[in-house]
Amino acid sequence: MLDSQSAVHFARVLAAALGFRADPMQVNEALLKATHGAGAVVTVRGYLVVASTFAYLSESRTAEPQSSAAAVMVVWPGLADALLDAGAPVKVGSMVLFAGDAEVRGTLNKTGMGLVPAAIHTVTHITYVHDGEQFNLEPQET
Repeated sequence: MLDSQSAVHFARVLAAALGFRADPMQVNEALLKATHGAGAVVTVRGYLVVASTFAYLSESRTAEPQSSAAAVMVVWPGLADALLDAGAPVKVGSMVLFAGDAEVRGTLNKTGMGLVPAAIHTVTHITYVHDGEQFNLEPQET
């Protein structure tokens, strides 16, 4: 039987051998690693912007998706509702409802669209932080 420290070490070694990362990648790295096909399960850290009908992850709060390497689309149709249900504060005065630092876990693929050349779909978890308050979200199966 392994003690807890040995078990954690073993899990990290196994994950690395299988090509999984323990630390989240940044948006720019995700844009470089996105491929067509089945995709890869990743965790990407960046600045999450959510409107009622779309969401994207940019490198930072000041980054705007104005170039072909600026943002990763986050495909979760109910994300705005999930943040609202979790009690995240809503922004007022624009179509952006939520914006804050986040880590998004899901399957990464190329989109073929210039402004958002990659997308994370089949999202399994989002950690969203707004003004120091953390919200952990997981899609509910329907």
